[in-house]
Amino acid sequence: MCAQVFEQLLKHGPAGTLDCFFQIMQWSFSSLQSGKFPEHRWDGTPFEAGTWEARMSGKYLANGFCAHLASIQGDLDFFAAALSLPRWSLKAGGCPSCQCTLEGAATWQKFNSKQYILDLEWAATSWKNWRKKSTCKLFSIPHVTGCNVFLDYLHLKYLGSDMYMFGGLLWLMTFCLLPGQPLSNLEHIWGRMKFWYAKLGVQHRYHYFNRLTMFVRKTGAPKLRGRAVEVLGLNHVMVKIWEETLNPQVEIHRMILQMLKMNNNTFTEMIQLCLQLQQLNLWVLPSRWPT
Repeated sequence: MCAQVFEQLLKHGPAGTLDCFFQIMQWSFSSLQSGKFPEHRWDGTPFEAGTWEARMSGKYLANGFCAHLASIQGDLDFFAAALSLPRWSLKAGGCPSCQCTLEGAATWQKFNSKQYILDLEWAATSWKNWRKKSTCKLFSIPHVTGCNVFLDYLHLKYLGSDMYMFGGLLWLMTFCLLPGQPLSNLEHIWGRMKFWYAKLGVQHRYHYFNRLTMFVRKTGAPKLRGRAVEVLGLNHVMVKIWEETLNPQVEIHRMILQMLKMNNNTFTEMIQLCLQLQQLNLWVLPSRWPT
């Protein structure tokens, strides 16, 4: 409902809602970076004489401590529509983080050289000199460039790689490995999913999984359907189901099991690291301007 109301009220184009919003963000983050109270309003007009804002102008916000905008995260729609970054569907270059193209000298389809990929990534200087760089106000904050743009973990993993990985494994089990017909094989898998949901105490679960269209598409590779939390809930469950299904004499089956275990451990280790940082009070490492 909130999103629908926002879309109805949103004014598009130059001087529109997003332009004003990002200009305010630029004003705020620039002040945080300097560590001092701003000397004027977000639109450049001066503070009225005698007001609290005018008295605070130029003074330290937090006794000399400051903050920096280090990461701008979002999905591909947000990058293209709101931040005016390259649209992902462009053959001439649709990546917000690097200079790759579909074909040609900078193609992303070359996988045999790590250094080749690293060389395509933006550096702050090259991004600033790029004539097609975004005009979004966030990038006028000192030291903020396309290098600060990151795809968020949710879309990269749970709504990204996990959906393809789990979809492919479900197809392999239902159509190739299990002895029955695909639909009856899926019913078996759904029964094992419910068993392991209960055994492992999984909180976010699929409420039903009785259709092949949950991962079989009309075109393209298999891809799991569902919400991010439902896919997250499958991480450990898929390890258990694959252990029950694999042939330990087949090397690729053992490799898939290792992949699933590493995929599950990645999330577990990330949570443990966050908890450790919290206990050590290392969530934020403030910098201090010389006084």
